[in-house]
Amino acid sequence: MNALLSVRDLLLVGNAGVDPGVIVDRLSLVISEGEALALVGESGSGKSLTALAIMGLLPEPEVTVQGGGVEFDGHDLLLMPAPERRKVAGHGIAMIFQEPMTSLNPVMRVGDQIVEMIRAHESVSRKAAVARATKLLTAVRMPEPALRLRAYPHQLSGGQRQRAMIAMALACRPKLLIADEPTTALDVTVQAHILTLLRELQRDLNMAMLFITHDLGVVATIADRVAIMYCGRMAETAPVHDIFRAPAHPYTRGLLACIPTADRRGSELVAIPGQMPSPSDPVLACRFAPRCPRADSRCGHVAPPTVTISAKHFAHCHHTGSGCSP
Repeated sequence: MNALLSVRDLLLVGNAGVDPGVIVDRLSLVISEGEALALVGESGSGKSLTALAIMGLLPEPEVTVQGGGVEFDGHDLLLMPAPERRKVAGHGIAMIFQEPMTSLNPVMRVGDQIVEMIRAHESVSRKAAVARATKLLTAVRMPEPALRLRAYPHQLSGGQRQRAMIAMALACRPKLLIADEPTTALDVTVQAHILTLLRELQRDLNMAMLFITHDLGVVATIADRVAIMYCGRMAETAPVHDIFRAPAHPYTRGLLACIPTADRRGSELVAIPGQMPSPSDPVLACRFAPRCPRADSRCGHVAPPTVTISAKHFAHCHHTGSGCSP
């Protein structure tokens, strides 16, 4: 498959607040046409800021791009003039944000927001845009779509607001959909419905997807491939079945061990010891070393090698394949 999105050595630096420093450290990832990639890591690992950098929505000057490239469909987005990049955002790439209640305009009807999105990127009449908005709400299985078009965000449930956000993201038929923890605020039943909907839409439209989450438990149902991110750096990338069957990085194994399972009912929950370092802390060769059960003197001073586990499975660790455990 051809690469649709290629992030190369992305370097994001925080310039304000109590913890200035490198937030995303030379991150590279590739998403092919029609592929679903899950980007997984703890809160604060830089996942959302990576997505905002791709979209051109970084909160500058607090966070700025200091190096690397973001190539989409053959064009480097970081070199594009702002007006040209705005045309790409929404048309070639669309994003679903974490909390729809804060992403939707509270004083505009849902239908007007979808119509505005369509007409901002395409020369169509309002009547045609309204008709498409109705079809979009139907496609995302919104109950009574014509009625919901006239509703304000506060009149919808959490699941309905998220469906409206998905409809808005799909309004201009993007080639790449970025979903930034789109089920975080939803209950388990609604979460399952949204995940199933996203996966079906992604396959039906042959659309690439970058699905950002801190929960490895949802990855198996949504992704073709997984990228594990820790403290702004890539730890491991592999097809989704390899991540669950043969995780290679100690951090990946630790995340998997933290997932509650039925056979451990009544036992103490597992947690990775320690805390993720802040961007202002001294930078170690391996930033996971202070929390890793296999760390030795090399880990703090020698950059971890990139180890090839298989043709599509890579890990960045000195101890890959040495029986490391969480």
